[in-house]
Amino acid sequence: MKPFFTVLFLTLYSICWSQNCNITIDLNPEVNLCAPGSSVLIPVISGSYESFTWSPTTGLSDPDQLITTANVTDSTVYTLSVVSLSNDNLITNGDFSAGDSGFTSDYIYGTGGGVGLLSNEGQYAIATNAGTTHNQFANCNDHTGGGNMMVVNASGDASNIWCQNITVAPNTDYFFSAWVTSVTSQNPAQLQFSVNGTQLGSPFNASAATCNWQQFSAQWSSGATTSVEICVVNTNFTPAGNDFALDDISFQAYCTTTASVAINVTELVSEVVVPNQICGAASTIDPDSYLSPTANTGGVWTLDGNTINTFNPATLANGIHTLAYTVATNSCSSSSNGQFTIATPPNAGSSGVFTTCIAPGSIATVGLSTLLTNEDPGGQWSYFSGPNTGTLNTNGGLTQFMTNQAGNYTYIYVANGGAACPNDTTFQSFTINLNPVADLPATATLDCIVRDFTLTGANTSTGNNIVYEWYRNGLSLVSQFGIGLEVDQPGTYRLVVRDENTNCTAEATTLVEDLSGDFNFSLVAIPAPCLDPDNGQLLIENVQGGTPPFLASIDGENFVQVDQFSALSPGNYTVQLQDAGGCESSEDAILPAPTNPMLELQSNQEEIITLGQTVTISVISNPPVELLDTLIWFPPLPDSLQVSNKQWLLQPEQTTNYTLLIRDQNGCEAEASLLVTVRPEGAVYIPNAISPNEDGSNDRFIIYDKGSIANIATLRIFDRWGALVYEAKDLAPNSSDRAWNGRYNGELLPSGVYIYSAELIWINGTSSQIQGDISIVY
Repeated sequence: MKPFFTVLFLTLYSICWSQNCNITIDLNPEVNLCAPGSSVLIPVISGSYESFTWSPTTGLSDPDQLITTANVTDSTVYTLSVVSLSNDNLITNGDFSAGDSGFTSDYIYGTGGGVGLLSNEGQYAIATNAGTTHNQFANCNDHTGGGNMMVVNASGDASNIWCQNITVAPNTDYFFSAWVTSVTSQNPAQLQFSVNGTQLGSPFNASAATCNWQQFSAQWSSGATTSVEICVVNTNFTPAGNDFALDDISFQAYCTTTASVAINVTELVSEVVVPNQICGAASTIDPDSYLSPTANTGGVWTLDGNTINTFNPATLANGIHTLAYTVATNSCSSSSNGQFTIATPPNAGSSGVFTTCIAPGSIATVGLSTLLTNEDPGGQWSYFSGPNTGTLNTNGGLTQFMTNQAGNYTYIYVANGGAACPNDTTFQSFTINLNPVADLPATATLDCIVRDFTLTGANTSTGNNIVYEWYRNGLSLVSQFGIGLEVDQPGTYRLVVRDENTNCTAEATTLVEDLSGDFNFSLVAIPAPCLDPDNGQLLIENVQGGTPPFLASIDGENFVQVDQFSALSPGNYTVQLQDAGGCESSEDAILPAPTNPMLELQSNQEEIITLGQTVTISVISNPPVELLDTLIWFPPLPDSLQVSNKQWLLQPEQTTNYTLLIRDQNGCEAEASLLVTVRPEGAVYIPNAISPNEDGSNDRFIIYDKGSIANIATLRIFDRWGALVYEAKDLAPNSSDRAWNGRYNGELLPSGVYIYSAELIWINGTSSQIQGDISIVY
């Protein structure tokens, strides 16, 4: 709640040390505002003052101005402090009206002489006119006119001219003032004022102009001091001239006068928080409960225009109602209102009766929403009592309870009353019973060994309240009512167990199969590898009929669950297979001894090839190459040389013996070799004539080969006198690029015989020098 109040006071007081400030402040003591706003402060100060301050300055438009505007949001008291000088001068006889009294001096009063009373230096006199004390002094009157002053004929030493002891207040600021004028223009005085021997202000230089009164002033703070001696010394030590007069010496305390104005912000708050709806079943309501925390209390309430203290919403008709509140004080008022409608109370409905059965370990699902009648939809269910809290799920607007534990349960349904009404509650109880246990194996078998058995289960419920019913292939076995059943034929058997106390039932089903019958299989013999001849294998495959799993025996005695036998030596074997029903079948197999593969290498060339020629090596093997496990060439051949799965295309640069090692899938190996002899120089064709007539035929001298030349290092051509007519380096064979065109220095050479010389670099890195004749024919 926001308080409102009125502050009525005016504070006007002075602060100084037993002094009369002689200041009055006229300031309106109180301003009332009904809301945050502004007010102009117009103080009137009577009397002379030094300075003023406003406090606090917060909210003032200009705190440095005497007349200012206060902008306030809360009630605030502003204080104006005015500083002035006390009317009490602490200096005794400061205007010398009492003559030569009230002070001390190291100078002596004038003794007279040839030029007047102050004929001698270091003397003073109290006079109304300086000219009457010395015939060379100007006729200067005192500072204010018509009164006394102290006239000084200064000496050349630092003697005190004037001193006085006074009592001061501690921790007080003081203002010292004295008036000085020169009475001779020559060599004006330089005065120094002090308090307890400490210089007060700066040295004061008197004006050279005579009868020109000037003021010396300074501020001084007493601190802890309670008494002081104030002295005046002339620090101009030149005796000639240096004459002056003192008057109106004062020492006054600063004092402070204050006045305050209270700006009262009477900010009334009538805010109400009325709910949109009020429950029609609610009890009598005090409308003050709808006041906001900041609202002012003590106001007046009306409901639909009628003044009220409380109201009962159950008596109100449907429709919109208006609740209003008004609060007033100090000519300020505030009103607000809220509207509401009457809300219908909620209904949690009536409970029903429900019982269900579940199998042990299974989940029971109870549709809680279907058990109640006439309830408001959208309410909330919560656990109240029962063996456990279970799980609540909402599906399609319906709430389901799920648990795996039987027992008596109670859940609470709460219909939401919304913001206006209290919730309504209904308790719904229900019972979950356990089904009896019907225990049968899922499957059972009749086979070559077991031809009949008793079908039962160890966990099936028993007791006087338990009854049993048996069915085979859907037909009731009307004569069978025991917990067990004798079975000697295949079929689907069903046991129904019922608890006569709860009428809960359970059932179990067994599928009985007859596994007896013939079956067969095949054996796959895998010979042992050549490197391990006693590691043959027999694989059991293509089992037809029978009932898995199968057990196998290779010695007719020991049966194991395998699908192969390993580490077998070559020979004859019999394998027996036994199915899950105890029925048996057997097969014979022969494991042959391992044999090496056949291998032959063939070439498509003669025994000797020329450098640069290619040779194709064909592989003839049994088993074929594509069925071999490993092929190893010596020397190694890259895959890029294999042109088919049986052939390799090679271009040896030297005579090579090629050896191939093959290994089949059994690890058996064979090896074959083929020697390819390479003639070291390749086949080269060099023309013996060219016709450089640019007809596109035989225009250039080109050296041709079939891949044996890597590079023509140099080619030189000489005429018949031995002169060099052409030279080139790093030529490519079979290329017209930079080939000789029958010219020398761009001119065609004449017909005739020329000599060539060339260095050939072969593809195997060796080189050869060749030379011969070449003719130019036109």
